[in-house]
Amino acid sequence: DLLHITPSVPGTLVWVDQYTALLKPTILTSNTTYTVRIDADVHDLVGRTFTTPYQWQFRTVAPQLTLVQPRDQARLVALTSPIVLTATGVLDAQALRDSIVIQPTQSARIDISSGANDITRITITPQPTWQIDTTYSFHVGGGATQFAFQQHSFTTAPSLRLVARSPGEGQFIQPDQDVRFIFNTDIDTRSITNAVTLTP
Repeated sequence: DLLHITPSVPGTLVWVDQYTALLKPTILTSNTTYTVRIDADVHDLVGRTFTTPYQWQFRTVAPQLTLVQPRDQARLVALTSPIVLTATGVLDAQALRDSIVIQPTQSARIDISSGANDITRITITPQPTWQIDTTYSFHVGGGATQFAFQQHSFTTAPSLRLVARSPGEGQFIQPDQDVRFIFNTDIDTRSITNAVTLTP
C-alpha cells in the first residue's frame, strides 16, 4: 500500500535484488499520463525512511498508423486488393473495428491481428470485390481507438479497354513493322499472349 499508481494499474511487484523493485503491470493504456507515488513510510532494514514522498509522472506513447496500403489517392487499384493498415501501440480491437467506415458503402471482411512489439495489422478485404472505376474513401481511428482519426482514398481500375492500336483500321504497313496495342490499365501479359490472333 506504500506504492501508488494513478490511474490504477493491476500488476505484480517483484524484487530483482535487495535494492531493486520491478513493477510488472498487466497492461498500460496507450496515450495516458501515469503518476507514481512512493509514500514516506517506506523504510529500509534498519528503520530509515524517506524524508518526503517520492512522486513522478510518465506517459505511454499514442498508437500510430505506420503503413497504409493502397497509398492515399492511389489509382488503378485492383478490384480484389485489400486495404492493409499497420499500427503500433496497444489497441482495443473492437473499438478499432467500430471506427472503420468505407464510402461508398461496401461489404468487406475486417481481420485484426496482433504481433510482436505491439504491432497490429488490420486487413479490410472487399466482399466480393470493389466496384469498377470507383473512388472510395475510408477512415479509421479517433474516439476510443487511442490514435488520431485518419482518412484516405483510392480509385479502382476502370473497365478494361483498348485505347489505341497501330496500325489503324485499313492502314498499310511495312512487312517488318510491329503491331502495337495500348490498354487503359495494367495487363496480365500471359493473357494477352494467348488472346491475340493474327489472320492469316
